[in-house]
Order: sequence, then structure tokens, then C-alpha cells
Amino acid sequence: DRALGASIFERQGCIACHTVTPGEAPKGPSLLGISARYNRAELTESILKPSAKISQGFETQRFATTSGQTLEGFVVRESGDEVELRNSTGAVTVLPKNEIDERGKTEASVMPNGLADPLSIPELASLLSYLESLKAN
Repeated sequence: DRALGASIFERQGCIACHTVTPGEAPKGPSLLGISARYNRAELTESILKPSAKISQGFETQRFATTSGQTLEGFVVRESGDEVELRNSTGAVTVLPKNEIDERGKTEASVMPNGLADPLSIPELASLLSYLESLKAN
């Protein structure tokens, strides 16, 4: 049931980090046309085990600044002088490289484990049906 899947997508908070409509401001990975890139088994694994395979470009980077701030997000642009970081909600931060004290990748996905735990099998199937209906534009 695609309509139920769309409702579950919102209820479970997926909409906070994923874009599903053309022209939507970038956040985490866009799910438009996801079924052309991943089959149902791969989509299921991504939902149930979000850290198993992290899409290229969406590896979480952690930065500690010289002012004591810690930031996490995806690097969307990097030059010789600065790093542009976007978090999963779409907020952008530009960090001057001379203010970065430490930098590293995290092995875990930003997507939390257990989002699908409260779902029944029919609900998970509905969520997958909804994701498969998202056409690329």
C-alpha cells in the first residue's frame, strides 16, 4: 500500500533527512529514482541496517574546531582554504581549514538503527512500495 508507505515515511521521520520531490532543498540522500539504483533486497537492508552500505558522498565526517565546537555532516565542497559541510537536515556550515583541529570519518550512518523496529512486515512492505514509486526527474 503506497499511501500507507508514504504515511509511514513521514511518521518514522524519514522525511526529515531524505528528499523525495524534485526541487526540494538537499538534505541527506535523495530517494528520487531509488529503485533504479537499488533492488528491493538492497532497499530493505538499507532500512534495517543503515550502516551496512553508506552511499558515496554521504559518509559522515566529524570535525573538531579550534574553538572547541564539534560538527558532523557530509562534505559537499572542499577547497584549499575551506570545507563546506551539510548536515542531514540540510543546514550548511563553511569551515575555514585553519579552524579545523581534527577531522575524521565515522563508520556509522547518520541514519539511526532501529527506525523500522516498530513496523510490521506489511508496513515495511508498504514503505518499500512507496520508495519504489519515487521516480527520478
